[in-house]
Amino acid sequence: MRKATAVLFVTVFALGAAYFIQHILGHKPYGCGGGGEVNIMGNWVAPYEMGEENPRAGDDWQIDFAEAKSSRWGVVNLGDDPTWVSSEWLESEGIFINTGDQVDFNSIAGQLGMVNDNTMGIATTYIENLTGDPLAIELCTASDDSVRVDVNNYIALNKSVCRGSGNGDCQERTCAELAPGMNKVTVYVWEGGGGWNFRFGVNDPATGIRLDDISGEDFGIIFHGNGDDDALESEVLEEPPACFAGQEVGGGRQLPQTC
Repeated sequence: MRKATAVLFVTVFALGAAYFIQHILGHKPYGCGGGGEVNIMGNWVAPYEMGEENPRAGDDWQIDFAEAKSSRWGVVNLGDDPTWVSSEWLESEGIFINTGDQVDFNSIAGQLGMVNDNTMGIATTYIENLTGDPLAIELCTASDDSVRVDVNNYIALNKSVCRGSGNGDCQERTCAELAPGMNKVTVYVWEGGGGWNFRFGVNDPATGIRLDDISGEDFGIIFHGNGDDDALESEVLEEPPACFAGQEVGGGRQLPQTC
């Protein structure tokens, strides 16, 4: 199963076996650890709030680098402002990237003419919960290096670590919750040097088995990818989910971790 995702480098790529992602890239010398878990929780795209935005490939953002945790736009070949991209959008611009079981920021960065050390990238994808009720899921993640995952406007995973992304297994299995309707998942990955990539999947929490298009629908969810075709919009939750990492996106309410 493969669907498109959106990416911003402060770049959009294929996300694992199940999705495509959209990305943006940014630069700041925090290295592989992202400056630690408290720093990672900050707003890297201010004045935008990722928990409230639904970026599309080709969107350019006027990020205030004096306010944001990121410090500059590091891509040479996409214009003066941070620009969201997807694999399809890049292909329309004559830039072709390899898509496998991971989002490989390094391979994309090389073709976009950007620095790929001491930097970070953001990717988004959409998952629809068809059940009509909050739905518990398990996030499967692996990254090179540090990683943060938001589900809608709450942080589900916050990991400051210098590492490779391993051999295809989950490096973290994290409880999370999908609200009824459309949900946006945002993945942030920091890079010190060497490899720069991540893998992401959704597991059935009862069995630990990875969900794909078919088993996902049986479970009650649909993977929509980057949302470009349908102009998807995610939920902005007023109340915290049953399971999250204890922080609302954008530095809002600080609550005890519930996972």
